[in-house]
Amino acid sequence: MFASEPVIKSSNTLLNTRLLLFTVSWVNLIINAINMLPRDLSIDDDPNVKIFEQLKWRFITTWFNLINLAYYPLCLYCDWKEKRGEDNERNVSKLRRIRDVLFTSIMFPTIMWADYTFWRLYNRDRTLITPDGVFKYLSSWEQHSLHTLSMVTLVFDLVLVPRRRPESLKRRLVLMTAFFVIYCSAILERYLQGELVYVVLGSLATAEILLLVVMFYLEYLFFFTSMWLAIDCIHGRNTKNIHQGKDK
Repeated sequence: MFASEPVIKSSNTLLNTRLLLFTVSWVNLIINAINMLPRDLSIDDDPNVKIFEQLKWRFITTWFNLINLAYYPLCLYCDWKEKRGEDNERNVSKLRRIRDVLFTSIMFPTIMWADYTFWRLYNRDRTLITPDGVFKYLSSWEQHSLHTLSMVTLVFDLVLVPRRRPESLKRRLVLMTAFFVIYCSAILERYLQGELVYVVLGSLATAEILLLVVMFYLEYLFFFTSMWLAIDCIHGRNTKNIHQGKDK
């Protein structure tokens, strides 16, 4: 999966743009973590809100933002080394491939699906996500910072970072599916303990929950497939540049 593959060289202007984008995104994420994570929901008078002090670590938003805390520095390091002309170093090449696989297998389908689903439910009835009292702990700006800016940064990442379609998407699809299954298992474990990470699960029968999971996975596939079509359209299916090889 991490074998050598063609890499398109970026212009200095493009590298500077990406360095600015990822720096701003990383700083924003750090500020969000410092401001939001210390907020203690366990002091709330509503027991249905108190429980989310622990359940907040099961939110998909928490998961992908924790990944982003590591992903943005990885992007900055790779782009900085390329700007200095040191991107052919062995460790940089490996990190660049990890960056590419992480983005295409987990981050893009996960964040696009999560943010789209959040706003879809939020605008319909936000109590389907969590009890209404939970939302008083987050301002409207913070909601957009968590669920809008992440998606915007992701799209810019897709457009600004040259990528190629590997000969086979099988392993990346397997990695995406594995992440989806692990996350669903984490939600199911709490559900079997009588704790609803997402309130909507409490109003559904077992068969309906299974149908919901299948529907969500199909949406995952939609974003995964759309991403590769966009990569083909923006960056081209074939890369002819410095490094040659296959994604094995």
